[in-house]
Amino acid sequence: MPTRIAEYYNELQRRESLDPVELVAEWAQADTDAISGAFRKAFAASRITEQTIPIRAGSTNQSIGNQVADFFVPVINQHLQQYRIDACPGGGYPDKILVEIASRRTFPCHFNLGCRRFQSSCAHFVFAKIAPAVPRRC
Repeated sequence: MPTRIAEYYNELQRRESLDPVELVAEWAQADTDAISGAFRKAFAASRITEQTIPIRAGSTNQSIGNQVADFFVPVINQHLQQYRIDACPGGGYPDKILVEIASRRTFPCHFNLGCRRFQSSCAHFVFAKIAPAVPRRC
């Protein structure tokens, strides 16, 4: 009989003598709407889609993604009003977590960052997609 992934992670925590913490959950629609609105405002205010991102020559695709993320996070954080993007400590995935400032609620997430017109020294920012991430304690 198939096991729901949330139940699986709870059982793994119990086996490690931990009190289970829900690691897998859908974001509530109200949260999704609020987060989406906050990022839309931050994108507009930052004008990030008009900025040039310096990319080191000879970078691999993974390195380019990391460089784009390193550029994206501080720029967007300056313009997010109810949220901030923090790093998750330690190794693993996800490496970022979205924090609602007023309540301190956290949303582990993954940022898919895309670029176009790769050149040896720059890339032009095109899009970001934020999605709930694979479970990890942050």
